Amino acid sequence: MHINKDLEGLIMSTKSIKDFYNAAMEQEKFSPEFWYELRKISTEKGLKSFIEEKVQPVAKEMGYNFSTEELLSYEEKVAKEITERQLEAVSGGVNVKNLALGGIISLMALGAGIIGTTSFTSAAGPESGSSITIRNNSIQAAKSWYGNWLYLTTDSDSLDGLHLDYSDFLKFSKTAGFKNASEVQAIQARNANGDMLKIKLDQSLKKLYEDSKSVPGKFWGTWGIANIKKANDIKGNKSIKNMNFEIEKVSGNSNEVKLLIANEDLEDLTVPSKMYDNGKEFKVISIGVKSGIKLTNLKNLNFDGDFDELTVSGLSKSEKLEGVTFTGNVKKLTISNSAFIGCKKLKNFTIQKTTNLKILGSAFAGCISLENFKMSNNIQELEIGDYAFSDCRNLKTFEMADNIKNLKIYPYAFKNCENLESFKIPDNVKNLEFGVYAFMNCKGLVTFITPANITTLTIAEGMFESCQMLKNITFSNNIKTLKIYDYAFSKCEQLKTLAIPNSVENLTFNKAALDTSSIQELYLNKDLRNKVYEEIETMSDRVKNKQVTIITMKKARRGKSDPAISGKVDRGHLFLHTNQAVNQITLNKTMLEYYAKEAGFEDVSKVIEVSAMNGNNKLIEVKLADDLKKEFSESKVKSGWIEAIRKL
Repeated sequence: MHINKDLEGLIMSTKSIKDFYNAAMEQEKFSPEFWYELRKISTEKGLKSFIEEKVQPVAKEMGYNFSTEELLSYEEKVAKEITERQLEAVSGGVNVKNLALGGIISLMALGAGIIGTTSFTSAAGPESGSSITIRNNSIQAAKSWYGNWLYLTTDSDSLDGLHLDYSDFLKFSKTAGFKNASEVQAIQARNANGDMLKIKLDQSLKKLYEDSKSVPGKFWGTWGIANIKKANDIKGNKSIKNMNFEIEKVSGNSNEVKLLIANEDLEDLTVPSKMYDNGKEFKVISIGVKSGIKLTNLKNLNFDGDFDELTVSGLSKSEKLEGVTFTGNVKKLTISNSAFIGCKKLKNFTIQKTTNLKILGSAFAGCISLENFKMSNNIQELEIGDYAFSDCRNLKTFEMADNIKNLKIYPYAFKNCENLESFKIPDNVKNLEFGVYAFMNCKGLVTFITPANITTLTIAEGMFESCQMLKNITFSNNIKTLKIYDYAFSKCEQLKTLAIPNSVENLTFNKAALDTSSIQELYLNKDLRNKVYEEIETMSDRVKNKQVTIITMKKARRGKSDPAISGKVDRGHLFLHTNQAVNQITLNKTMLEYYAKEAGFEDVSKVIEVSAMNGNNKLIEVKLADDLKKEFSESKVKSGWIEAIRKL
């Protein structure tokens, strides 16, 4: 490949290689490992091998066909040309024309190989920030557009050095446009004459950055004086400080690390799934907060990448935290005890993909602004610990994954979730456990629906106590064993009816469960009624005192011997029967749908007539709730029957 001596000729002849690097950067063809391996190159021979093994395969994949010699020659000429021009005064960056050549070396901090984050999205020069006056010196901060360097320039022409403490550094990085100070990979300063300044760092910054020193171009020349960010040296079990995290290697496992958030000035934080040191990959398995650190500014927390397992803890002091998102696949996720307790501004919590989720005790207790908790559809195992969401007073929806098979909800898990309106458990759940008082004082809860596939269900002690708006509980028609324990419906003032599915063969209904409830009508299939009625009547004071009416239901059919329906033509007649000597029963739409299904109707729309009989075998009135009055006429006598008839 012919390259002119003139810079313009160089640009023309290397345009295709520049285009390749541009496209590769934009399409993120170079992985983090690529850049870490590039950092270790110290000879021209090493660069040649790197080009052959790492660059050429990417070029061929993208449709470019460059020889090793062409790529190596291009890198050398780019670096030499930039070396001759040196760093531009004041702005601290290479001029746009030079950088437009765009090779690996120029992208990697002018051949120094030290920039961990590179960018090719802009060629407009450094982003200028406002001037900050420190110790009588006006200093302007700017961000490099080719790599995350922080450039400081002072208006003084006599200053030959600059003292920088951690507080100043945070101000400068924010002014320069860095989202997080941890992004800064190198610091460089100049005076008004364009002379480079040595920067003296305070003790906290010395742990993060090297002292001022000449930055070699690895192959050709030098790139001036700068303070370079130290690599994370993970050795033994020692906790090493990073700008955002302290990193601790897991004992007994050479490739796993724990992170502790160590920067309390963050507003937005992304937790990576992997960390790198000298090209070696470490899996992140837990995230917490360093002792003494108060995350008073943190607003958004994002977990990026795929985790095999992850434990989250210690975010309880994040008083401004508003949102938490897991964007990758977390195979096994544990939210530790009290992890987010008292995060009063936390509104949304989203898990895009996980298969096993454990939310331990008090994890979100007192998150009074939490409105939505969304999880991925591929979760199969879900545990919700005791008091996990207690006092989440604005929690309205709790969206569970459709594929959950095993669900455990521990005691008091949703206590005082006053705005939780409905709780539907996915139909794929096969194993379901509830702890005592799990939904205590969920004042807004109106409907509770159990999954279709469970065969055993226990309504634990006090499970719905003080759910003042609870009107409907819908049980699966596959349940064979149902246990309802003491105080389960205590102070549920709107729950007037309870229907036990036809499928139930074994029913336990503790005395205090019925006697502390407001249930007036208990619906049982005929076989179950005959089996347990005497026990319930003996046990329950409210049944004995005729405060609870036990009702059975069936579909009337032509030619049956039952005298109550003898000769009645089967044209969609739902027949209800109660043990009590009452004069009427009340029917709402939800209960009609349930009874129709239990009685064998394919669809509730097939029900044309509804009638009822009391314990004295006397036909009685079926009183309609408001939601049925548009569909059925009020009960009236017709051909000797008292029945409500569908309006056609």
